[in-house]
Parts: sequence; structure tokens; C-alpha cells
Amino acid sequence: MDHKSHSSNKFTQIPKYNAK
Repeated sequence: MDHKSHSSNKFTQIPKYNAK
């Protein structure tokens, strides 16, 4: 189960988190 991979994808779509 690549749950982490799935979460990473969602985070990647959220520039808000990336642009901390």
C-alpha cells in the first residue's frame, strides 16, 4: 500500500503547502 505516495500527490497539487 503506497499511502504515502497518494498523500504526496495530493500535496503536490497544493502549492500552498509547497510555498510554505
